[in-house]
Amino acid sequence: MFKSTYILRRFGEPDSSGYRSYTDRPVRLNVQSLNAKELEALPEGERSSRRVKSFGKDEAHTVSQRTGIPADLLYCFGEWYECEQASLWAHTPLAHWECQWVVLPEGQQPDPPEVRT
Repeated sequence: MFKSTYILRRFGEPDSSGYRSYTDRPVRLNVQSLNAKELEALPEGERSSRRVKSFGKDEAHTVSQRTGIPADLLYCFGEWYECEQASLWAHTPLAHWECQWVVLPEGQQPDPPEVRT
């Protein structure tokens, strides 16, 4: 079901100097573009951003306003995408996470990951 391998970047707490470490690890996901109805549901100004949705067994984190930890990033199609929405679908035998990701602007794209899929 979750056929392709992508890189997930997860950030940690900042150290005393403010540096925020991260870990990159491979995850198996089904990544798809949003369909027409999903795009229509977005606010007008957000429809022009490239977005994808993913389905997989690995948990993804959105930004934490409480701790200040940034959202997870997903490296796919040669670009980094930020996790904007993550929902656990646990009510079926095939429990999984469904997430929505938005591409980071060109000036905010980190270097490609060193971990390869």
